[in-house]
Amino acid sequence: MRVVPGMTSVSSSPLADAPCSNMLGMLSGLIADSQISASSTREHLWTPSAARLVSSRSGWFPRIPQAQPGEEWLQVDLGAPKTVKGVIIQGARGGDSLSAVEARAFVRKFKVTYSLNGKDWEHVQDPRTQQPKLFEGNVHYDTPDLRRFDPVPAQFVRVYPERWSPAGIGMRLEVLGCDWT
Repeated sequence: MRVVPGMTSVSSSPLADAPCSNMLGMLSGLIADSQISASSTREHLWTPSAARLVSSRSGWFPRIPQAQPGEEWLQVDLGAPKTVKGVIIQGARGGDSLSAVEARAFVRKFKVTYSLNGKDWEHVQDPRTQQPKLFEGNVHYDTPDLRRFDPVPAQFVRVYPERWSPAGIGMRLEVLGCDWT
């Protein structure tokens, strides 16, 4: 699969301009539903397994639409250690039990953490400040946005929403990288 910066389409080849930037399985289904978890879930329709980039008709919504920054998270277990170099983030669409406003939620800013064992977590750092990087998220609920970072070794990746749309937090996701060498 490929996401071209500045475009909203996703195609089925690796990111041609960046080595080790393959989609690691959210969209393709290589990552099983049981490998996707979250801090909370609003209802059975918007579970972590609904957070698959593009292909999902809905997305993940946490239990509390207006949580505190850094309180909610979406986690992907890659199944084995990988080299991770980025994420593609997309907003979410709700179903019938949400109002039209709530049906279009997205994350405006977020942080990423990673772990090899699921217990010891590190933040992706801003290379200029050596502080946890605050990434720009989406400005529209249905447009995927690519965010790259320096390679990190990870089996587990978490995205922590820090700021979000008036409708609250809603997210779909893909993790980018390659086999860990």
